[in-house]
Amino acid sequence: MRRLRKQTGLVVLLLIMFTFSLSLIGCAPKQAAQPPAPAPAPAPAPAPAPAPAPAPAPAPAPAPAPAPAPTPAPAPAPTPAPAPAPAPAPVPAPAPTPRPGAVTPAPAPAPAPAPAPTPPPRRDAIVSIGVGALGGLFHPVGSAIAEIINKHVPGARATVEITGGAIETQRMVSAGEIPVAFTNANLLFDGFHGRGIFSDKSQPNLRALLNIMPSIVHIVVMEASGIRSIADLTGRRVALGPAGGAPAVLFAEYARVYGLTMKDITPSFVSFADGTAAVRDGHVHASVIHGSPPHSIVMELGARGVPFRILSFEREWDKIRTELPYLQRFVIPKGTYRGINEDVVTIAVPNIMFATTNMPDELAYQIVKNVYQHISILVGAVRAAELMRPETGWQTAIPLHPGAERFFREKGVIK
Repeated sequence: MRRLRKQTGLVVLLLIMFTFSLSLIGCAPKQAAQPPAPAPAPAPAPAPAPAPAPAPAPAPAPAPAPAPAPTPAPAPAPTPAPAPAPAPAPVPAPAPTPRPGAVTPAPAPAPAPAPAPTPPPRRDAIVSIGVGALGGLFHPVGSAIAEIINKHVPGARATVEITGGAIETQRMVSAGEIPVAFTNANLLFDGFHGRGIFSDKSQPNLRALLNIMPSIVHIVVMEASGIRSIADLTGRRVALGPAGGAPAVLFAEYARVYGLTMKDITPSFVSFADGTAAVRDGHVHASVIHGSPPHSIVMELGARGVPFRILSFEREWDKIRTELPYLQRFVIPKGTYRGINEDVVTIAVPNIMFATTNMPDELAYQIVKNVYQHISILVGAVRAAELMRPETGWQTAIPLHPGAERFFREKGVIK
């Protein structure tokens, strides 16, 4: 009976221990499942030890104590996911190695910098040349110089403008209405100094460019008229060229040397051609003509076989030179005109190409330089231009323009 109770107690103890082991296994935390692998299965519980066989000895030996059930190891903590590594910078693909003999293309050029703003196009300087009335010397001279400027002066464009006469032209230049013109030295002198016909308003802004060539004074009378000197024109009708022109103004100046005023004559303001025809027809007693000999209008008079005379200034020349220093002595050789069989001493008035102080120095320099360099164009229009020389070109009645003075100094004619 006692033995039976020991065996029963042993069985109960084993059952209690087995139950306790199962409880521990059920309460253990389950392993966190990793996304890609399934959770491990729990370790199996050990089977209970078999009951020992009864000892043959009369007193049964006590049964050995059952081995304790192993404690399952705790599940490992889940490994935290590593932080994502930063994406590596893209590595440029290496340039392909050219095949042997292949032409390696040149690398693309770097983009050109943005161009600077384009300045407005340069505008040519407009050089309007005042040439007075048609039929005078200044028109062919001005046309030829305009051609020279257009062909050879950079940045300039020249045109020819017909004006009312030398006096009006000079006023237009001084007022800035036209940039360049021609006039006689006496008018230029009077305007610059505010004397004579310009006594009401001086023109100190005028500047000379060059002395182109002189105008030679022809005073034509009929041989039968008995007129031998300018003093003989008192009370006579005299053709003085177009109204407002230089011949009439100059006549009034040298006539004073002979004791005449404009009130002592009857002036007629007509063209040179009409004035000479009027002398031939007896409508006027004398005709004043300006131009280089041989002058076509005077030659026509001789070609008609009409006897005529050209008045001489020789007797009064010294007095003229003193009172009118801008005038020059000139001799018309005998035989220049049909019927003129002796030399005639007359006067020459320089014709001046002029501008104002507003003309740029470089433009003035280029105009003067190219007129002399291409003088053949001017000679083709006016034969007398072949006498033009820098040695006399700087001799003007008023100060030279700085650009013109630069040219004459380069030539060595101004020291």
